[in-house]
Amino acid sequence: FLKGKEYVVDHVSRDGVHKCMMVWVYDKRPTNGAAFVYYGMIPVDANSEEAKLLIKYTQGVLDALKLNNGPSHGEIMMTSDG
Repeated sequence: FLKGKEYVVDHVSRDGVHKCMMVWVYDKRPTNGAAFVYYGMIPVDANSEEAKLLIKYTQGVLDALKLNNGPSHGEIMMTSDG
């Protein structure tokens, strides 16, 4: 189990060109004895350094997996080590 902030990076791709649609961070909080419960998602500014890193990483994954066409939904855990 990884500890850190959990992000969602959504893309749509055509012929290997990936367009980021949205970057979100999950709002997770400890509740009723559980380590966390998902309360919702908060938009992340696409121009932030955080989002730029996540988008670049996700696009690299899409390229590596040859997911060249269609929508994608990536979930990334950003730990203290990156």
